[in-house]
Amino acid sequence: MLTDPLRYMGKKASQYEAKRSHTRKWRLEHDAVASLLPDAESVLDVPVGTGRFFPLYDGMRVTGVDISPDMLAEARKRGFKDLHLGDIRDMRFADGRFDVAVCMRLLNWLTPSDMAQAVKELSRVASILIVGLRAHRDYPTCKGRLWVHSLAYCREIIADSGLLIDRDVNLRGGTYSIYRLCHKPPCA
Repeated sequence: MLTDPLRYMGKKASQYEAKRSHTRKWRLEHDAVASLLPDAESVLDVPVGTGRFFPLYDGMRVTGVDISPDMLAEARKRGFKDLHLGDIRDMRFADGRFDVAVCMRLLNWLTPSDMAQAVKELSRVASILIVGLRAHRDYPTCKGRLWVHSLAYCREIIADSGLLIDRDVNLRGGTYSIYRLCHKPPCA
């Protein structure tokens, strides 16, 4: 099951970034995405949320997708124009439409099977993926609805999707990393 869009409605959507942007994790994520983002013509940002990575996409054709209409409204305030209400497990785009897909702060809210479906969908529509993922070396865990997937399962999903890990940036000296995944190395 995907994260409930009601979780990010109203004040929760309008205050989402203000509550997080001052944190160390937020800055580390921004820097990691900036360091992994290749020169590209097109980027898919899903979930786009408030459009926090918009400044990194200078000169790129940007498409944003989110399950929450209120988060899309926040992204629109930031200048995003090509925005779609949608589900990461069923992207309504042609194969290979994007050079890059960026997916932060979502995959660990998905069950293992939904996460696998999401990665396969992203790999279908984009050549390069930049994804944030919490993975434990030995076993999966779930606290509430937040998953820490097993590293072996993540690697299996990546391989099954025809992807290779090109680079990664570990953010917490432990389970949380931002990965750049490619269909063929090296990433452009």
